[in-house]
Amino acid sequence: ILTHDKNCWLNNFIGEALIDPTVWIVTLISFTNGLPPGGLGAFSNIIIKAFGYTTLQTYLLAIAQGSIIMAWLFSAAWLDRRFKQKLLVEAIYTIPAIVGTIVFLTVKTSQSTKVGLLIAFYLMQGFGAVAALNLSCMSNNVAGRTKQVVASSMVFMCARSILFSFRHLLTPLVVHGRLAMPWARRSSKQTMPLTT
Repeated sequence: ILTHDKNCWLNNFIGEALIDPTVWIVTLISFTNGLPPGGLGAFSNIIIKAFGYTTLQTYLLAIAQGSIIMAWLFSAAWLDRRFKQKLLVEAIYTIPAIVGTIVFLTVKTSQSTKVGLLIAFYLMQGFGAVAALNLSCMSNNVAGRTKQVVASSMVFMCARSILFSFRHLLTPLVVHGRLAMPWARRSSKQTMPLTT
């Protein structure tokens, strides 16, 4: 019996959800999209200041960051409505976030690299647009209560659990020692202390 009743749970649709390419693409995009944002919003001023900018420059660049986030969101929504291809727009918008993350994690902070790191930081801000489109894609393109529950479980449980495992491994590297703190130490020696 094929039904799309919202209150009906059908066990045979569990297997169908597991072989549905849309469900796997949404899960993969959710996983790759979740890599950059660990602390970008909460610590953005500290990160920007650690690049070597002054406190005033940091505040002004944070204003620009808000505008860039809005540009990512509105352009993704416009492209989705224009071309009716959520998964393609999501995939395209995931690429800058991944590139920004790679640059952010591999390039050392110095006066000559601070603009490039800032651009990489702004590239990572596109993750919000991908997250919004991903949720919309799942609710619009996965039919039936059973398949939606399985798809949601895959996105929010499997992908996030794996992601949090990676974050657990990367957090000491990124926050507590090798990347963020050397930037903070160099930044505080060159400019003002990190306290705002």
